[in-house]
Amino acid sequence: MSANLLAIPMMDGKAPASALHPHEAPEWSPRPRVSIVMANYNGAPFILDALASASRQTIRDLEIIVVDDGSTDNSVELVTQYAAGDPRVALLHTLGNGGPAAARNLALDVARGCWIAVLDSDDIMHPSRLEILLDSAEATGADIVADNQIVFDDARLMPSHPLLTRRQIPGGPVLVADYINSNTFFSRGAPLGYLKPVFSSVFLAQAGCRYDPGLRIAEDYDLVLRLLLAGAHFRISPHLTYFYRRHHHSVSHRLSICTLQPMLDADDRLRAAQPAETRPPEIRAALDRRRSTIRRAIDFEGLVATLKERRWISATLLCLSRPGVAALLVIPLQDRLRRVLRRDSRMQPVVPISGRRAALLSRQRIVGATNGSSAYLLGICTYLRRNGYEIDLISPSPAMFGRWPVLRLDPVMDVFSSIRIRGSWRVGRLIVARDPRIALRAAGAIADRLLRRLRIEITPLGQKAPHAIAVPLTDADRLFISSTPRDATLIITDYAFLNEAIPFVLQPCVPSVVVMHDFFSDQDTRRAVIHLDPQTEAMLLAKADAVLAIQSEEADKIRRLLPGTPVILAPMAVQPVAAPRPGESGSLLFVGSNTLPNLDGIRWFLDEAWPAILQQFPLARLRIAGSCCGGLSGAMPGVTLLGRVDDLDAAYREAGIVISPLRLGSGLKIKLIEALGHGKAIIATGTTLQGVGDLVSGAVIQADTAEAFVAAAAGLLLNQAARASLGEAALEIAQRYFSPETCYRGLLDFADSTGRWVGRHASPPPPDPGDQTKAKIKSKDAAS
Repeated sequence: MSANLLAIPMMDGKAPASALHPHEAPEWSPRPRVSIVMANYNGAPFILDALASASRQTIRDLEIIVVDDGSTDNSVELVTQYAAGDPRVALLHTLGNGGPAAARNLALDVARGCWIAVLDSDDIMHPSRLEILLDSAEATGADIVADNQIVFDDARLMPSHPLLTRRQIPGGPVLVADYINSNTFFSRGAPLGYLKPVFSSVFLAQAGCRYDPGLRIAEDYDLVLRLLLAGAHFRISPHLTYFYRRHHHSVSHRLSICTLQPMLDADDRLRAAQPAETRPPEIRAALDRRRSTIRRAIDFEGLVATLKERRWISATLLCLSRPGVAALLVIPLQDRLRRVLRRDSRMQPVVPISGRRAALLSRQRIVGATNGSSAYLLGICTYLRRNGYEIDLISPSPAMFGRWPVLRLDPVMDVFSSIRIRGSWRVGRLIVARDPRIALRAAGAIADRLLRRLRIEITPLGQKAPHAIAVPLTDADRLFISSTPRDATLIITDYAFLNEAIPFVLQPCVPSVVVMHDFFSDQDTRRAVIHLDPQTEAMLLAKADAVLAIQSEEADKIRRLLPGTPVILAPMAVQPVAAPRPGESGSLLFVGSNTLPNLDGIRWFLDEAWPAILQQFPLARLRIAGSCCGGLSGAMPGVTLLGRVDDLDAAYREAGIVISPLRLGSGLKIKLIEALGHGKAIIATGTTLQGVGDLVSGAVIQADTAEAFVAAAAGLLLNQAARASLGEAALEIAQRYFSPETCYRGLLDFADSTGRWVGRHASPPPPDPGDQTKAKIKSKDAAS
């Protein structure tokens, strides 16, 4: 250990690990698989994010060694507090400020892991980063592995971008000459030396290499190069799993003579360590090229210094003697121009806030309460907004457009403070897709529909778009998400499939909750659009810190599958009307969106029950409202297709009976709760009543066969008193158990109690706020 360093490990008073050989595991602790090494100097603004991302790795068998390099801020206090909740964190100290290389060397002296992972105190790792890299290393026999990076602007003035393009990532082992050439100055390629390596501790020990303490910039490049020259096998993963933060304190992109001269000195030491003639010619040429560019960079910095000092004669003489250096003056101008051109005018600088802000990630086509899942989500957001939350809607995938290139936002969308949809323009309340292929799909769908009406059967022209909520996340989606959020205090994901996006919000200390909607693994696999088994669905849900379940049966199932995860019961809420509405005799209403469960249910009703009802009540009429009308065709006696209705209040008021003949799907059926809130007489199947059957007993008539539907309708169609009685019972259920405060208070309590939370993997999980709501929903009180 260097004489100017003092190690003070926080290891429960045990013998200092620095007294051991760096690759020997202490007797009192098993050897971890990974040692995460983090040098810190005044990293208080960001170090909790770095620690949280390290502690939440899917590889749990690790240690986190933080070496404070003479900080003068409160970062030591923050690390100490964090370490109290995670015994895997150890804090070491240097005597004074020796630079990141010297600090990492101290960590290497005490590291016990089989692998050494480098993490800067202002950067973030994806939760699966180490697992992905070690799997790659073990599959390829690599001694060093690294991943691609998302470079993000902490102030959110510039959009995020990958450090390496796909073409810049070697398909095989990194060659020594290629590695050196990628790190020459003034080249257009991305320097591989910026990557944060994960080393085999065995190879590191065999090579006898450590960081060069004289380097404050390019120390990673120097160490990796010496390991490559010692025969290391280096692989680079294309995954974007390291998140590099650029901010005004960053030093890695700031060059000066004080940082360039040590690079030149390190290059001299490297050359002196081995005779030049023993190296392959391509490596000698690459080393010569890098040395030449370092010299040019030093001369360029000297020229810039003379210009800043207005020493015009000296600057002129330097330009005349080194015209190649003078030509480099165009580089800062080009860089400034590129930054201006790449600046996203829609991006806003991060303004620290003291209030509440939620980032909602969704791939639904949310333009209003046009379907049950959108209505549910908007109800949650409206409640949060009324309780002081600003909400940013972030849609990272153009797949949400489906086949319709222009979407119109309903006024209810004003609940969002901002709406960002990748691949779109916004013109007032219109959202227009930029991709012309979406317009072509729309044209094909319209032509196909017209031909079908003319009964012309040809190959379908309208190619169906993929189910947007489950499409795989792309790198473009990930970069969009990492560019967008602004100081969120809560992250909400819409469906479990989007939980993969949570790390790309780049706020690992912020709690996340997934809106579950449905239990997909419970759906009929023969008819379901999306197929999942319970284990896969549980794995997806577990990527969020808490799960929002829409009904009690599903909440109980998730608690059994994920015993360590808070599950918040949040049924669909309604604003109940003042009095029951018996409606018009002889009138029935079905409301549904264009989804498989709705289409299957209403078609079954029309085929099996409706003819028998008309036979008994020839004047009966059925109104069908919602986008499901697009999936119904042909003249049907007594049936009126209303299509999409912006305001359903009149339709509910006039209806004598609301039917819900669903036979597929899980979750709480939104239209059931909506009908309860309107004080209606309701006939529904057991599938519709899933999760609330006991609760609505006596307020809703259950009918699971066509004969039962016909009998129930016969008893209500002309009996206003019976309809009013059922409507009164329905309204009482809605008022008592489905008010916004009853349904969504648990979510608000979770968000407020966690605050800036470092995650359940670093500290005990917060209390489950769903228990109280669950008790309210699952059973009626004594007065019932």
